[in-house]
Amino acid sequence: MLPRPQSRDQNLDVEKFFSIGFNLMSKDRAERNQEVIRKLATEEGLAAIRKLFDGLIHTRSTASSRYFNKSVIPFFQTITFSKIESSLVLENQLGTIYNFLYGPNDNRAIAIFPIIITHLKELTEDADQQDPRISPVMIRLSVFEKIVEWNQTAQANPEFTNIATDFTSCIPGHCLHSASRSLGRINQRLGLADALPSNTTIKHESVFSQNQFILHQDHPGELSPLGPRHGNEFVDITKIKILPIMDDILSERPEYLPLSDPKTLHLPGLAGLIDRQFRLL
Repeated sequence: MLPRPQSRDQNLDVEKFFSIGFNLMSKDRAERNQEVIRKLATEEGLAAIRKLFDGLIHTRSTASSRYFNKSVIPFFQTITFSKIESSLVLENQLGTIYNFLYGPNDNRAIAIFPIIITHLKELTEDADQQDPRISPVMIRLSVFEKIVEWNQTAQANPEFTNIATDFTSCIPGHCLHSASRSLGRINQRLGLADALPSNTTIKHESVFSQNQFILHQDHPGELSPLGPRHGNEFVDITKIKILPIMDDILSERPEYLPLSDPKTLHLPGLAGLIDRQFRLL
């Protein structure tokens, strides 16, 4: 169904196209599944994805329910298929797709996700826990998480912080427990504080009531109770010399290696991410 390269045929039926793509994926044949993702990552496949979301922007609320269920959701289900997400063979192709969804200067993601969240709010207002339409909630969230993961510049854009906050506010209470892990990872990458609703915290406390092991961090430079480890250690990484000095080599104290938990970092947000990556490198 994909138009051939350089073809001017733009009459692609996106509803049929992405429904067929997901049906092929759901048969769980490895070679066929890989071929579907490879096709989507080509110039013709990306053109089909662009047409899908151009249609989403144009339909807005008038025909959004059908468009979501028959076109957008099958596409999201295809690229978040469990065995596809964990495939090392398809890592480059998936990266191409998520980078395309991010768009130049992040304009595509910022245009489509507010519409997705609006649709999600309308869907969940009157839905109960057994409503089968609620299951795609996690699919939408997973796609947003991957876009943030693949594009670190999203972490410096406050629009993505707003989208993450809106996602949190519109997810139904009975979905919060299963969504908490994705929300936590999104918040961590965006440098947010723990933005999960209080009832999620209560659930975690009730399930994990036993004591937890906490590793205390000995922070760098003057933030350490013992002071700097040597003459080339500073709180500000711009002051650290790349080539080690003699103090580095002779120091008997272990280097400061930041943990992955953002709560243990001495800097918040994007600055903390850059600091952590620099020190680990």
